[in-house]
Amino acid sequence: MTRVGLSRRRFLTIAGSGALWMTTGCRSGGGPGRAIHTLGSAATASPIPTGDRVLVLVQLLGGNDGLGTIVPLDGRYHDARPTLGLADEQLVMLPGLDGHGLHPSLAPLATAWADGDLAFVAGVGFDSQSRSHFESRDVWWRGGASGTDGWLARWMQAAAVDRPDEPMEALALGVGPRALAGSGASAVADPSDIEWPVPEGMTAAEFESFLLAVSQQSADETVLEQAARSAPVAALSTQKILAEIADPSADDPYDPSAAPGLALQLRTAASLLALRPGLRVVTVGVEGFDTHADQAATHATLLSDVASAVSGFWADLAPADRARTMVLTTSEFGRRVAENGSGGTDHGRAGVHLVLGGGVNGGQLIGNHGLGSLTDGDLPITVPAVDVFADALRWLGGPVREVLGVDPPATGLT
Repeated sequence: MTRVGLSRRRFLTIAGSGALWMTTGCRSGGGPGRAIHTLGSAATASPIPTGDRVLVLVQLLGGNDGLGTIVPLDGRYHDARPTLGLADEQLVMLPGLDGHGLHPSLAPLATAWADGDLAFVAGVGFDSQSRSHFESRDVWWRGGASGTDGWLARWMQAAAVDRPDEPMEALALGVGPRALAGSGASAVADPSDIEWPVPEGMTAAEFESFLLAVSQQSADETVLEQAARSAPVAALSTQKILAEIADPSADDPYDPSAAPGLALQLRTAASLLALRPGLRVVTVGVEGFDTHADQAATHATLLSDVASAVSGFWADLAPADRARTMVLTTSEFGRRVAENGSGGTDHGRAGVHLVLGGGVNGGQLIGNHGLGSLTDGDLPITVPAVDVFADALRWLGGPVREVLGVDPPATGLT
């Protein structure tokens, strides 16, 4: 047999470290479902328009220190962090960020703030989250709802995202794809999974035609039967799209040695958005935010990587793509207010998140740290995370209550 498609090395170069997940618009539930998107196949029902907007979820895994991200000009902060606290003169002061300064590593984001594209939300969290990484990540990935499906997977199902000419509708690059996990999701857990063995006596084109032929569904097939038929061809579609940004005849712009993991993932996302393959949701992730010790240097490096990656992604986008894109960060919890004996902070409660986009009411800080009303030494939740998710879904288009179980009032982000 011969093989056709991206090599393992080149796929890893594009996708970054970790697994790559690709989801399509197959709905769950009883009875025949609609066809999963496949290369050259048609849906079994008319698609419901959901717009052209894209949500990019940036997951800061480990529990980002919100108090060290947007730093209050408050003596109580310095009292709690006598060695870890940042001096006022070290901070980046932004107009409209009254009473607070930005961690100096986040300085590259100042331009987006000045342009009115960037906002911060403080005091964000779920009441049901805990101090456990695994339990809290599950809460965040499920959007606070019960069940096992991720909140973005539920949105794709509820919004009936299914367009026959657009094979790649949601993509998870790197770590932490659970927000997209659920029924209707196809996963490429290993890059070599989309290297197709071509039988002897067939050309690559003939084998592709064969895959297309066997992918066609009948009206009486179940959703799982449709998925079984369509998944290989959906992966082939993804392979073709990714190949467009990995031309082996050109110098590889996605050399992992030339960019940290998050930057690589976001550069890949920017290239895909320029191709307009029908993407509605992209998730990326970076680990390392569990800063129990030596936080000052570690957190500075992590935030520098985030700032350079996000600002670089934003600069890479064409103006039209900026207008239709929103970037939202998440993290499973914040850190304790007081520093510990190891120069770090332990697992806390509320955190800080950034929201970047052409449709964002930027230049503002929504919510607050609540330093005057601590709960067992933790920052209180002043903005429910579900409210932020609801704002993102309203902007993205489609139902909110059906996905999140509630339809909270708008926070003013969009």
